[in-house]
Amino acid sequence: MSKTTVGYIQMNDGLRLPIRAGSTWTTEKGQVVRLATSQPILDGASTQASRGTDNAIDIVEFTLPATGPGEGTLVQAIRVAFDDQGRIVARTLVLNTGTERLTNVERVPDVVSSQSAP
Repeated sequence: MSKTTVGYIQMNDGLRLPIRAGSTWTTEKGQVVRLATSQPILDGASTQASRGTDNAIDIVEFTLPATGPGEGTLVQAIRVAFDDQGRIVARTLVLNTGTERLTNVERVPDVVSSQSAP
């Protein structure tokens, strides 16, 4: 996965991290987005201490409703696979971890592409 980049994710004005795999689908609640990155998405001592391995893959899933902010979850896995719909799923979680809740998720236009020279 480390050789593939399908986009970028940024949390709380932090660094943009490469997305290694992603999928999206629509439900009655809105657009669901599931992304995976081979670098930690969230910074902080509790996240770093809980990783327990250099091979962790962070999987974030969130729902973007038609209006307003979305919400979702973050999972740290060391083993992943793809389901029948081609969506990445965690098979083995990092020890001593669980899901982390994400709030106020919003879509932001890509600043890099919108600043292209004429």
